[in-house]
Amino acid sequence: MLYLIQKDDLNDYLELSEVVDYDNPEIQLKASELAHGLEKVEIAKTIYHFVRDEIDHFLDMEVMK
Repeated sequence: MLYLIQKDDLNDYLELSEVVDYDNPEIQLKASELAHGLEKVEIAKTIYHFVRDEIDHFLDMEVMK
C-alpha cells in the first residue's frame, strides 16, 4: 500500500491532533531525554528512530492483523 503526500504545506501534518500530541508532558520529557547533548540533525535522527522502532503505529497494526 502506497501513501502519498496530499497537501502542499507539510506544516499541515504537524498540527496538534489526537494522534499528533507533541505538547503532551510525557512526550516532551522523552524527547528531551533523547535529545540531551545532541546537535539538531542527530536529535531528529534519534527521535525518528525511537518513534519508528519503539512505538506501535496504526498502519503497522493493520499489517500485523
